[in-house]
Amino acid sequence: MRGYKAFNQDMTCLWFQYEVGKTYRTDKMIGLCENGFHFCKRISEPFGYYDKDARLFEVEAGGQIIESSDKCVCSEIKVLREITGRRKTLAIYGYGYGDGDGYGYGDGDGYGYGYGYGIKIINGETVYLVDGVQTLLRRVRGEIAKGAILKGDLSLEACFVVKQGNQFAHGKTLAKAMEALRDKLFEDMPEEDRIQAFIDEHTWGVEYPDSDFFDWHHRLTGSCEMGRRQFAAERGLEALDGIRTVESFIELTRNAYGGDVIRRLADAYAAKT
Repeated sequence: MRGYKAFNQDMTCLWFQYEVGKTYRTDKMIGLCENGFHFCKRISEPFGYYDKDARLFEVEAGGQIIESSDKCVCSEIKVLREITGRRKTLAIYGYGYGDGDGYGYGDGDGYGYGYGYGIKIINGETVYLVDGVQTLLRRVRGEIAKGAILKGDLSLEACFVVKQGNQFAHGKTLAKAMEALRDKLFEDMPEEDRIQAFIDEHTWGVEYPDSDFFDWHHRLTGSCEMGRRQFAAERGLEALDGIRTVESFIELTRNAYGGDVIRRLADAYAAKT
């Protein structure tokens, strides 16, 4: 079984040293959170246990395997390759954050914003130009900020701002800002990387919400929201409250807009088997 595992910078996990290309085994009885080699089935899940600075690797699990909703444990594991660059970025920003505003912030520096046209100070607060939007940054922690957008009528709208490299995105909630950033990262990503990102997040034969496939169709093909909603409505799926497997999604969309990409997605899954 293919999966994903995060390590410290020195490739240790709970003081155990790993190396790329090596296989590790245990003869002891395995148990979740007790004994054995732990890994995750989805690429984003290791960052529920490690921060974003951890190193991410693809692994092959074997022997006895015990699965749970967000992690697994096995008696045999091989470290295949490190995942870096955009695939790692998408794994981090694809992880669910929820819609609440209760994120702990501290004051910080080095966020990468700048001054620009328009108002420089309002009500004693500095106004920054972030991604072309006049923004107040009240709390900054790493690459996440909480503040407000300065609107044309000089009113303020609370927002979150996130960044990755030289890309910024605003959102009413942290989850919305993360989603907007993820979509921006997809815009410049080569097709084969977009397909691989989808495969990283979706296991063949497993059911996922229609709403998830609705969003991913845009990321894969660039389809517009209005077109996707019309497509769904014509098939009685406008509520987007159902579930389906990857193969069902491919069959549904392979001859619609962006079908050439969807068919190449099918080919990529077939190549894995």
